[in-house]
Amino acid sequence: MTSAVTGPGTPIGFSFTFNGTVYDRIGVNNNGWISFGQSTLTPSVAMNSTSAYTPLASTAVTTPTHLRNRVAGFGRDIQAQAGASLRVETIGTSPNQVCVIQFLGYKKFGTGGTGDNINFQIRLHESTNFVEVHFGPMTWNATSNTADVGLGGTVNTQFNNRTTATNWNTTTAGATNAQRCTFNTSVTPPTVGRVFRWRSPEIAGASYSWTPADDLDNAFISNPLASGVAATTNFTVTATGTAFPCPGSTDVLVTVGDPLTTASITPGTASYCTGGSVLLTANAGDGVAPFTYQWYDPSNNTMGTAQTQSANIVGDWTCLVTDDCGASFLATATVSSIETPVVNVTLDQPTCAGYDIVLTANTVSGTPTSWLWSGPAPIGGQTTQSVTLNDITTANNGIYSVVATFSGCPSAPAAYTLTANPAPTITSFGAQPITVCPGDNSVLSVPAAPIPSA
Repeated sequence: MTSAVTGPGTPIGFSFTFNGTVYDRIGVNNNGWISFGQSTLTPSVAMNSTSAYTPLASTAVTTPTHLRNRVAGFGRDIQAQAGASLRVETIGTSPNQVCVIQFLGYKKFGTGGTGDNINFQIRLHESTNFVEVHFGPMTWNATSNTADVGLGGTVNTQFNNRTTATNWNTTTAGATNAQRCTFNTSVTPPTVGRVFRWRSPEIAGASYSWTPADDLDNAFISNPLASGVAATTNFTVTATGTAFPCPGSTDVLVTVGDPLTTASITPGTASYCTGGSVLLTANAGDGVAPFTYQWYDPSNNTMGTAQTQSANIVGDWTCLVTDDCGASFLATATVSSIETPVVNVTLDQPTCAGYDIVLTANTVSGTPTSWLWSGPAPIGGQTTQSVTLNDITTANNGIYSVVATFSGCPSAPAAYTLTANPAPTITSFGAQPITVCPGDNSVLSVPAAPIPSA
């Protein structure tokens, strides 16, 4: 997050036409609005505004002027609070991709926003160039305020906004760029899933007829709004008129999914080796995509917002999964730690040439249940705690190491460097006297040469 008003912006993921100009970048303002940009420009986006809290009425000038084009989902002095997130993600496949800018868990700035829970998305649709604002669960405290909701053009006299003082489900078109939507405990918030949609212009000379028409706000335009769709419906449109040499028809299937009721984390019972971590994945059991994720560690500290989370603390990890309908489910996984073994290697006797020696992996800590040796033959590859070298010679010299494992957690290798020491060279031997009477003494002598140095 940066306070800069110009920069490279964020890729939309496709070409999007707004107010007659094609864009491929957006700038996101933390106060609930976006502006459009182009990757071929430097800077690509310019979010100049008289006030970042009233983007539609701003008189600030951008260069070029088309970089002023903007969309306000909830333009207001707002801020993220504990557990909040701001995400940009392009979903779907071409030519029906959607760029989603999601504000989750916001509130009015400062202590005046205590108790607020503001959730909404700005959506940009590929091909149709629709602009939508989707609303999730909304909770507002008694402190009254207003928010910009709508579109702004290259100058502040170009606007298409909504206004209400009582009910966000019955807004009307704003007559000025300063008309806004009021929010407080006395104002009815938008129902979860409420959508405000702005359509691209109609093609001149064309006429359209949609069936069934019951859920459509206008069955005779190219892009009607289907509202309150209760069941999966196949809409058929027939296009005729001077704009088309021949009439044609096509179908659009709108699928209604049930809100999220269950979610899970895999693995549900997980463990990691001391000093390591385990990857957890949250999965929605049902609901309507796309889904958002908020992870919490065993102390209930907020963690990541991706579908996966690296866990390295013992206890219950949870993830709040939320679907596009605003329904949520808190999934839980239990994470434990496995102590990684620590071992060393010892010998049973000196390493003298010709001796049989035993190398043993001794446990310093942990409870290993398997061992794997490496080093010169015949030790390398053996899987017992102790291994034997018979009649050692200098050919057995080398490094022998072992890795001990418990429940999938391997120790660091423990090594022993073996050097077979040759026996001393006996040059002569004798006794003085060599012949004695019974009960007499004889001095034995064995002069030995020193062991050659390496």
